[in-house]
Amino acid sequence: MELPIDSPEAAQYAAMMDDLKGISEFRGSKANVIVLDSRRWTWGGTRLGLYLYTQPQAQPMVFSHRNGLLNDVVHSVVEDEKGNIWASTSNGISVVHIVNNKVGRVFSFNEADNLPNESFTNAKGMRLPDGRMIMQSTTHMVVFNPTEFDSLLNQKPKEMNLKLTRLMVNGIMISA
Repeated sequence: MELPIDSPEAAQYAAMMDDLKGISEFRGSKANVIVLDSRRWTWGGTRLGLYLYTQPQAQPMVFSHRNGLLNDVVHSVVEDEKGNIWASTSNGISVVHIVNNKVGRVFSFNEADNLPNESFTNAKGMRLPDGRMIMQSTTHMVVFNPTEFDSLLNQKPKEMNLKLTRLMVNGIMISA
């Protein structure tokens, strides 16, 4: 559900997030938000992607547009009741599906999925007591229930059988 930011319900949600503040630096890099999840994993939303530290001194796993995010600029990070990580970006919302404490696939949603076509606000996202999520964009409040995405998140990847039919290099046909 998308609420205009000046609606009474959106104002109520915004007031709930008044204390949520972005940060400016994390581990020597500029960051918009840092979240410690229920597994004690650290998630850092930056202008260069979503950084995951499963151990304090480990190298991070980085999520960006190359592996599923809609945009590299991550504004807020929220964990749902099942441990999945939802991140708002400058071009939509993405979820990192966690299965048995292992990172699974990344799913992303944008204006084609009825989200506002605008950037989200730093550190303005949270899980409500009833399990729904709220994330604030520049002119809207997005409210959704992550459990409504369970069937999508639990789909098995489709197996594809690819067949090479033609190969061209620099516009020149290569034959076998």
